[in-house]
Amino acid sequence: MSPRHRPIVLLVLAAVALPAVARGGEETVRELTGNLSATGAERVSVEAPVGEFRIEGVATSTISAAIDVRCRRPVEADCRRKAEAIELVTGHRGELATVAVRGWPKHGNDGLSLRLRVTMPRDLAVEGEFGVGELVVVGLEAGARLELGVGEIEVEVPADSVRRASLEVGVGEASLVVGGRRIEGKGFIGRQVDWANGRGRHLVDAECGVGEIEVRLTD
Repeated sequence: MSPRHRPIVLLVLAAVALPAVARGGEETVRELTGNLSATGAERVSVEAPVGEFRIEGVATSTISAAIDVRCRRPVEADCRRKAEAIELVTGHRGELATVAVRGWPKHGNDGLSLRLRVTMPRDLAVEGEFGVGELVVVGLEAGARLELGVGEIEVEVPADSVRRASLEVGVGEASLVVGGRRIEGKGFIGRQVDWANGRGRHLVDAECGVGEIEVRLTD
């Protein structure tokens, strides 16, 4: 994501410790939540490092975020300590609203991972930058620009909102499903799909370094 899109952090939301058992042999050791007014915003920027990420467009005037901070079971002291450093940070910069995860360890995660869910007005565009994991985006009607280092991107948006879709994977697979047909990405190692036959106004732009992208335009 280009420097002009990088958000400025303005507000740190409080976190509440709440142990609970999660799926996959992990335990949720902290839960963080926050709400941000969407008034005056045209775009939402979301940044997070490693985990499972879901962004949903819904009928709302609020941007809401929730994070489960998880440790592999049995929970080690180092993982719990690193979990305490995680912060959910939100803010505004003009037309850009921001949601970001901060405090991820620079050296070794000791079994630490995240589950992030963001709900936002469906008529706002999203800009997402993620490290490693699984990203799902559904219900948005104003376009998306998504970057993932390693993992899987899955997008489902209304076809009548999209003019163009641009998908690129460095190593892996990319596909676009539209009008009942699947368009597979072309390339030797990496895969690209560039489609510009939509009847809408917006762009879906998704990039993944290593992994898979599937974008579905639904009627």
